[in-house]
Amino acid sequence: MTTAVLAIAFISVILAIIWARRNQSQARELRDKLLTSKETSRQQAELLENYRSRDRQLIQNAGEALFVFDQEDGSLLEINRQAEDLLGYTLGEGVHLTFKVLFSREHRQLLLRMISTVVKQGEAEISGIKFRRKDGSQFLGKIKVRTGHMKNRQIIYGSFRDVTQTTNLQLELQRHNRHLTLLNEISHRVAEGHDLPHTLEIILDEVIRSLAISGGGIFLLEQRGTEMTLALHRNIPDNVVEELGRIQPGMGLAGKVAETGRPRLSTNLQKDHRRISSAVAADNWHAFLAVPFIAEEETLGVLFIFDRGKRIFNREDVRLIQAIGRQLGPLLKNAELFDELQWQHRLNFASLRELERSRSTLRDNLEQLEHHHRTLQSLNQMKSAFLSLASHELRTPLTTILSGAEFLQSEAGQILGENEKRALDVIIRGSRRLNHIVDDLLEAAKLEAKALYMAHEAFNPWPMINELLAEFRPNCETRKLRI
Repeated sequence: MTTAVLAIAFISVILAIIWARRNQSQARELRDKLLTSKETSRQQAELLENYRSRDRQLIQNAGEALFVFDQEDGSLLEINRQAEDLLGYTLGEGVHLTFKVLFSREHRQLLLRMISTVVKQGEAEISGIKFRRKDGSQFLGKIKVRTGHMKNRQIIYGSFRDVTQTTNLQLELQRHNRHLTLLNEISHRVAEGHDLPHTLEIILDEVIRSLAISGGGIFLLEQRGTEMTLALHRNIPDNVVEELGRIQPGMGLAGKVAETGRPRLSTNLQKDHRRISSAVAADNWHAFLAVPFIAEEETLGVLFIFDRGKRIFNREDVRLIQAIGRQLGPLLKNAELFDELQWQHRLNFASLRELERSRSTLRDNLEQLEHHHRTLQSLNQMKSAFLSLASHELRTPLTTILSGAEFLQSEAGQILGENEKRALDVIIRGSRRLNHIVDDLLEAAKLEAKALYMAHEAFNPWPMINELLAEFRPNCETRKLRI
């Protein structure tokens, strides 16, 4: 019995030793496994931390501004350094930001609609969102977002960047394109514009439409720049038109432009002391711009535009309207020249008609002159024939009369009385005088025939005068005339 007990005890001890050793081996194996598991867990934790650190570094050092926020409550979970710098916040302040701080109400609504699109489609992109910086300034941003998971959270992550400069450049480019299109259209109108009033109407309408302003008008200078006429206007009430029609060079902004040939600009006519029209103020004009039409250094007119809103005409607007003014200057000059040419053409046409009438009258006068010339030639021939005939036909009887009278005077000198002698003297003197006249006629005939030689010689008039006095004194005494 004792032996059996001892044997059993021995066996039990042996089995206990074997079991203990087995348990020790399993414990060692478990301890080794536990150590291995801990090491693995530590390595995995280090690896995970490395991944997280790498991700944070990638996020923090990314070239774009990045953000992560909770899809459920909209809280901002993380932003990187670029986002903090772009928004103007220090490190750590960014995670406390809310939509209300970063965006206006209008743009918050746009973001909420974008988030709804992201939830449905997994991604979205929007541009033109206004971000508010810490200092209160704003910039236009472009946002790209996607949906994802982080620590059992539904998140929305993405990037944003400042596109203010790009957007402004695009807007500037669009504005330049509109301006170039407008200038091109006006150039075509100017090139095709034969009807000046209609062309100016089209150009003014194009300017108002392109710049999206309230209205405008055109003054034309007359009387060598001393008078202004409101030739065209758009969207201006009648009472304002009436006041503007009284403006002359040197009066108000438009008058100064006409006087100096330089543009004038006002950002607010309501407070501008240069404004002279009360009707303009009552019509709520604010922004105002006027430029001259210049051709060959001469101001021919003024183009003005205005806006009743809070718009301010910038430098590009001024340059555009000045360019239009430079194009309209030659148009007005050409129209003036065309009118002058038309007027000159009408004058020339009237002069041609008058010249034609003068030519017809001259032809008639020439015909009459020729007829009179022929008549004068005929009369001259008759006169020449008469002189020749008279000189020859009168000389024979005169010779007879003079010879007979001289013979009577010499032979009957003692017989005749005083009266008869006086009568005979008169006959002799008259015959001699008549003979001189016949000689003169012969000389005149020779002059007509250009057969007489003319020469200068001394002449004593007193014998002829005494002879004439002696001849005419008896008759003068009878008639009680003094000679």
